[in-house]
Amino acid sequence: MEDAVTVAPRFASVGTAPYDFFGVYDGHCGVSVAWACRDRLHVVLAEKVAALGEWPTAEEQWREVMATSFSRVDGELALKEREVGSTASVAVVGPERIVVANCGDSRAVLSRGDMAVPLSSDHKADRPDERKRVEAAGGVVINWDVYRVSGVLATSRSIGTTSPWTPDS
Repeated sequence: MEDAVTVAPRFASVGTAPYDFFGVYDGHCGVSVAWACRDRLHVVLAEKVAALGEWPTAEEQWREVMATSFSRVDGELALKEREVGSTASVAVVGPERIVVANCGDSRAVLSRGDMAVPLSSDHKADRPDERKRVEAAGGVVINWDVYRVSGVLATSRSIGTTSPWTPDS
């Protein structure tokens, strides 16, 4: 099994409102990146929020905090993990909001009554916008019954894996 989870109640000491962190990581080609995400992503996110001095209130602030936290963890792993990677789906739950972010094809849904409400969008090579992004970066998307980046991964984004089309790989 190449998966990992994080449950971190009251994960950051900012203000008085309690926020909890939940993360699910789906590793590929090994477990090391999923484990690193399990151990680091909520810590990095807490540091980012602490540097702001308060919890973000606007969607764009949350988007920036999440994106830079994901990028920082990916950067920490970039030189160590070139073939091992992980997708991620995380949620920060506070008294008045739920903030969700994902990387790859790990998705978040909210159960409301008997309905599943999607909270994230998969980053998959079969999406026209993702295929265009991959190709613009010099990559190739191949359809072998399933669209795959360089014929390997169906997910078009991940933490850790150095993209097969990067010049230095």
